[in-house]
Amino acid sequence: MMLRYVAASVMVLSCALTVGDGAAAAQARRNAQTPAAVPEHEDGKFCKFYGVADPKMVVLMIDRTLPVTNGADREDAQAAMSLALELVGPGQRLRIVTIREDIGSSKKLFDDCRPGHPAGIASYFISPPNPDDLRVDQPAFISAVKAAVAAGVDGRLPQSPQSAIISTIAAVGRQFQGRLVGLILASDMIEGRLADLAPTPDSRLDNRTRNGLLERAAELGQIPRLDKVRVESFKVNQWDRKARPILSDDTAKDLRDFWDDYFRLAGAGPVKIN
Repeated sequence: MMLRYVAASVMVLSCALTVGDGAAAAQARRNAQTPAAVPEHEDGKFCKFYGVADPKMVVLMIDRTLPVTNGADREDAQAAMSLALELVGPGQRLRIVTIREDIGSSKKLFDDCRPGHPAGIASYFISPPNPDDLRVDQPAFISAVKAAVAAGVDGRLPQSPQSAIISTIAAVGRQFQGRLVGLILASDMIEGRLADLAPTPDSRLDNRTRNGLLERAAELGQIPRLDKVRVESFKVNQWDRKARPILSDDTAKDLRDFWDDYFRLAGAGPVKIN
């Protein structure tokens, strides 16, 4: 009797462990398929703490038209993030947004000031920030930015059918006109909303085509004033190579020329389309 009881107990325990392992495996699969949530960070937390009002802005845009497919794409996003962090000074605000199929679908991933007071005449009339606060808040700011970018390039995020790069730029330019100092894009710069700028590998975007697209953008009010705003993108012809063929060097140059002309008309500078 005792042996049968022990055997039965062992069988029950074995079944429980098997079920437990199966449940754990199922949960692991669900976790692998669930995109990372954007980490919690209160918008404007450091702006409020350091008493910053109407700060200068740096905006980082992450293109979510297609899933990020390889390490090089993530490296481009990291390079864009590093430049954004380099540009945003103490007391200036960094906003990170996604580029999707239309401006209404764009998602804000991060929005806060770099800890500290902005440089300028006003800084002479306020007490300097507490060094102990800065020692805690500076690393917290950078960690929050890195977490937001990591969530933004998560390959499990849903993709968009096309990219509204121009209308997203226009919306940001209008919203922060006079305050925007830097615009950084992690994107292949292939516009898909205003016009299809997804050329075949050896097709060309000649001057007539580019000028026609620029005229249309102007008519629709999609070329904002970006006077003296630094613009840099990462990287034409690089993102999502599994989903799009590599463009020829000539075609990639045509695409860069289009964006150079667009930002020149907007008054931006310096501009670098990588």
